[in-house]
Amino acid sequence: ANTWQRPAKLKGNFSDYCFSEKLPPIPDYTKTASTYGGEPIMIQPGARSGLPLKIYNVGMADYEAVQRKEKRLYFYGYFTYDDIIDGEHKTTFFAWYDFDRGQFSQVYDLGYNTSN
Repeated sequence: ANTWQRPAKLKGNFSDYCFSEKLPPIPDYTKTASTYGGEPIMIQPGARSGLPLKIYNVGMADYEAVQRKEKRLYFYGYFTYDDIIDGEHKTTFFAWYDFDRGQFSQVYDLGYNTSN
């Protein structure tokens, strides 16, 4: 979601997921290419990008381990966008799926979620 008070033009994004028993290391986003290749999308303040959440090829063993709380499903990535005043920005995100709440919860450890 665009949490700023100004419109933003989405230019690129990358997302991936993993299953882990403990918090994985912070991803090196300098080694990942944007998976969005379309025209820039203008996102108004408070609005979402509308890009789909892609989690696929999940094995039954991983799914069941997450339900038993032996592992967590982590979803992470970044967005690059132009702010109409400040120019280009990159925001990274890192979250885990909380089956009890039925939603993703942000990882609050230092360095996992950044914005410049």
